Amino acid sequence: FNHVNMQVLMIGFELYNGVLYQLYTLAPLPILMCTGFLCNGAACPATLLTFLSFWTVAVCVPYLFLIIRMHQRMLFNSSSPLKVRTSVQAIALLALSILLFSNVFGFNRWTMYIPNKNLLLDVILFI
Repeated sequence: FNHVNMQVLMIGFELYNGVLYQLYTLAPLPILMCTGFLCNGAACPATLLTFLSFWTVAVCVPYLFLIIRMHQRMLFNSSSPLKVRTSVQAIALLALSILLFSNVFGFNRWTMYIPNKNLLLDVILFI
């Protein structure tokens, strides 16, 4: 079930990131270009980045769950100190989930709109 859940989340992430959003960076500067269907003048950059970070985190959490469970299954009959109870696994996954979802909140809270971004892009793209 978790594998199917992860695949559905991966499809959602690919749909958002590959079709609707299409984010590109203009390295080495902290400038992001957006060329997807959602990238019109009315779309708020903070909202778009928040959705992107949500999909990234939503894909990571089930993946971490599967990795932890497979690791613990391999240690089923061993006396390894790495073998932990299911409740400890759940607490570790919960702590990681809280940390990852706090990044989603951070993207929403601290993404800034730069008023002169078109001027910056013109200067950078024509150098």
